[in-house]
Formats: sequence, structure tokens, C-alpha cells
Amino acid sequence: DPLTTFGLIELLLAAAAAASLAALRFIGTSIDSPAYLYSPLNSAADLVLMAAQALVMIGPAALLMGLLFPLAARLCRVDAAGSGTSVGRVYAWNTLGGILGAFAAGFWGLSLLGAHGSFLFLIALNAAAGAAALYASGALSRGRFDRRAAGVGLILVLLCAYARKDPSLEILEGRLRRSYPEGFEILFHDESPAATITGVLLRTRLRSLLVNGILTAGTADAG
Repeated sequence: DPLTTFGLIELLLAAAAAASLAALRFIGTSIDSPAYLYSPLNSAADLVLMAAQALVMIGPAALLMGLLFPLAARLCRVDAAGSGTSVGRVYAWNTLGGILGAFAAGFWGLSLLGAHGSFLFLIALNAAAGAAALYASGALSRGRFDRRAAGVGLILVLLCAYARKDPSLEILEGRLRRSYPEGFEILFHDESPAATITGVLLRTRLRSLLVNGILTAGTADAG
């Protein structure tokens, strides 16, 4: 049943996306290096490391997204005579969605929701699409698919709970905590298409400005 399979893969995609957030948080809080978040390339070894990290965090979700397209094309194939037209429409909408999605995520999403909020929003959309497909296929009324969907749903909830806080901000706070054990306060943390700007007030009254997690400027109170 392509529709049931489509729904299950959508749920798995939502879980894989949540797992990528959890992996970003877990690895980042274990590594004390600005290169992890912002990936400057200083040597060939950095490129290999970046590829390995991308494979772990993005690979599963990318694989599942690749599986969804042929299923969508099969679902839209009404009959043999109109199959070419139907598949063409799927290709057209998929291309348009890819263009608009990249534009919306890079500009509107970052400005309105931030990277973390946008990611959680997309996870919710995938989960909703999966649940809708399972309901439309009647799979939710069958016990075996009920258990599968419930299992994936439970994993999704647990992963989202683990990564509920912005992983990038949490990683940055961990680095600041190790660098300034005397204490600090995050004054602001603003994401935009141009850069991520963070203001930090230290207990020594030193104010620091970080651009993409890198210290760029600071002032101290006179006297």
C-alpha cells in the first residue's frame, strides 16, 4: 500500500530530523571548538570530519526524503493513460517546493522562528503529513500499523524533548561556561540570514559581542 508506506516514511522522516537535532546537541556539547558550529576549513582533515558529521546528522533524513518522491509519483499515477501527466505534475510541484522552501527557510524562517524553531516547525509538518496519510489509507485502524506509528511517534516525542532547547545556543553557552567560570549572562541572541549575533555580559562587567559564535568585540566599564 503506497499511501500507508508514504505515511510511515513521513513519520520516520520527522523522527530522523529530530534525531539530527539531538546529534547536533550531543556532539556539540562534547566538543570545545568553534569549528564544530561554523566549520572553517583549515585542512583536508576538516573536510573529512565535516563529511562524517553530515553523514551522521543529515544522511538518514536525506535517504528518507529520497524514498518519498517515487512513492508520491506512484500515488499520483491515476491510470496508465494519464500517468505521464501525473508524474510530470509531481516533478513540477517538487521543484517549485524545493525553490520556495529554500527561499523561505533562509530568509523568513531564520528571521521569524530562528533555525531551531524552523526545524521544529518542519518536523511538525512531516509528522502531520504522515498521520494524515495513515488516516487516509485506513492504516490507523489496523493494529499492526497502529503499533508501528505509535512506536515512531514515541521516539519522535522523546527526541524532540531531548532537543527542545536550541542546540546551537546550548553549545555556545557550554563554551562560554568553560571559558568564563566566574559566570555570564546572555543579553541577546539574534539569528538572521547574514549572521548570528550574541551579546554576553560577564560578571567582571565585560561586555562581549560574538558573531557566529566567534568573539569579535568587547568593552569594559571604566574604573
